[in-house]
Amino acid sequence: MNSIKGIGTTFTILLPIAENCSAEAIKQPAEDSMTGWGGHILFVDDESDYVVGMKHILERSGYTVTTETDGKRTLDLVKQNPPQKYDILITDQTMPHMTGVKLAEKVLEVNLTCLLSSAPVLHQAVTAP
Repeated sequence: MNSIKGIGTTFTILLPIAENCSAEAIKQPAEDSMTGWGGHILFVDDESDYVVGMKHILERSGYTVTTETDGKRTLDLVKQNPPQKYDILITDQTMPHMTGVKLAEKVLEVNLTCLLSSAPVLHQAVTAP
């Protein structure tokens, strides 16, 4: 670790070289890796790079994923589709235009389960009555 006050911190992580590992084995998830139940996730975060990464991870886990980067557009998307189109909304808490809590409150009106998160740490799950 190297840290300079007012500039930032750099972490160096050294990993051992994997032996006897083909490129194809790296691309394929392990047979015993966790897979999803195939539900449709509506994933919302204002950081587009994070959205792209999470979409990839969730799809590899067996989910159908629709993404959005804006709370107001997400609300419009939910209202334009039948209530059963999405199984869960996973939304960032801190976003411009509409917070995750406000989005969850509005989405709960159509009986969609919501999971609020901020950064990579999950804070609170909100479910429909």
